[in-house]
Amino acid sequence: KTNRTEDSCEIFNIINTPKGGEYKLILADGTRVWVNSESELRYPVRFTGKNRMVYVKGEAYFEVTPDTDKPFIVQTPDSMSVKVLGTHFNISAYEEDEAIATTLAEGKVEVSEGKQTIILKPNQQAVFDKKEKHFTCHTVDPYQYLSWKDGKFIFEKETLEDIMERLERWYNIQVFFKSEKVKKLRFSGDLEKYDNFSTAVRMLEKVSCIKVEIDKTTIYIGEK
Repeated sequence: KTNRTEDSCEIFNIINTPKGGEYKLILADGTRVWVNSESELRYPVRFTGKNRMVYVKGEAYFEVTPDTDKPFIVQTPDSMSVKVLGTHFNISAYEEDEAIATTLAEGKVEVSEGKQTIILKPNQQAVFDKKEKHFTCHTVDPYQYLSWKDGKFIFEKETLEDIMERLERWYNIQVFFKSEKVKKLRFSGDLEKYDNFSTAVRMLEKVSCIKVEIDKTTIYIGEK
């Protein structure tokens, strides 16, 4: 879904992607953006100010066109921002999540909120805890967090609860847990995005102690 709004003299486009959807576009400066499912990107038709400012709710991957005179800035609903000159990075800022994760694949970014600032180098991730208002920084394999744009879902020792949350957005399904215990089970693996969701869930069932019931697009998960 695409909308258009006007802020003073700037005209903005708004991209809204539903669950199970995604969108790829090129901004006026040549920057390429992939917008993940259940996300929103707000961006100007033309960059007319001193900065190239865009707004993200949800998740998006950016390949930013270099311009040393006009920094590219991504703003989130929680007042966190990412400032870059030219780089490849991913930001996950879903409103219902407890944290915002910025993952850098190439170049250099400055992640900030209030007086806190972190400079990221390639293969680093900054996680901002929205409740504690605090940053942490980790070394990661960036492809694990960027692979969604290539139709893959890679998870490394992630809880079943977190995995299912991502699959809900990806496949537009609903997941209900019959057991609190199974939520904390951890899994590693990878999935192709366009596989049938029931195949993906059954794969997890085979290698663990969970029991899965599927009713159309609703999944119930309990213990065997």
